[in-house]
Amino acid sequence: MHAHSNVLLAFAGLDGHSEHDTLILKALNALHAKGHAVRAMLALPDPSLALMMVGPGVMPSVGGAAMEAVARAQDQLRKRVEAFCAAAEVPFEFQVGDPSILLPQSAALADLFVVSPATARGQTPLSDAFEAALMRLRLPVWVASASEPPAQGPVAIAWDGGMEALRAVRAGLPFLHAAADVIVLQDPDSIDAGRSLNPQPDALIQFLARHDVSARTVLAFGGMEGLSEAARNHGASVLLTGAYGHARAMEWVFGGATRSMLAQDRPFNMLLAH
Repeated sequence: MHAHSNVLLAFAGLDGHSEHDTLILKALNALHAKGHAVRAMLALPDPSLALMMVGPGVMPSVGGAAMEAVARAQDQLRKRVEAFCAAAEVPFEFQVGDPSILLPQSAALADLFVVSPATARGQTPLSDAFEAALMRLRLPVWVASASEPPAQGPVAIAWDGGMEALRAVRAGLPFLHAAADVIVLQDPDSIDAGRSLNPQPDALIQFLARHDVSARTVLAFGGMEGLSEAARNHGASVLLTGAYGHARAMEWVFGGATRSMLAQDRPFNMLLAH
């Protein structure tokens, strides 16, 4: 069976981010059931740092009783997530420190890093780790859908011939092998000739055929929104796509395909690669 050997899922474990953890738990069960070797991690801030309060002219101070309360709460969170993982027979790792440092360190040798849409949009404490994994480590990231994607839906590929899309395809090969239907989506009007190595869908289909994957081409217009709509209309379970093909700062300031793609929940999972 074609499957990833090292998929890292990160729990937030903090009040106010239960939606993230619910989606991560669903993704954990779904990926594990498909034969992927998954592991889970919970990284929480050091209680002494989490409680540190600094004001003008005030020295940092930490209340001992309050710090103990935070430590107890973190221990309860650890036990809860550990119980989830034990029930699913998935390895679990717990660390205390800066999640934006600990998670990328753990993800560095993973095949895939799994996050929620809120994390990908910068709305959870794990968002810095997401950005570090995707942009600095060039690690493929699986953004779990907040909806219930069709279990046997096609795998769709947003293809523009760029390096980011090619990395997404390579990272997604285990999902492509398992799919009954693979769709290559392309908007010919959105091809950037200066960035595309080989935008022809037939070239990608030949590449996939060498990996024993059959695929078909569907043209969709309207940029990334058009490709997303086509993936939705075909009942896709996963969309493989490059991310932040243009400068990250430019996309953030002026808007861009990736930012637009992550701005709202989609009825399919996404595998992003930069």
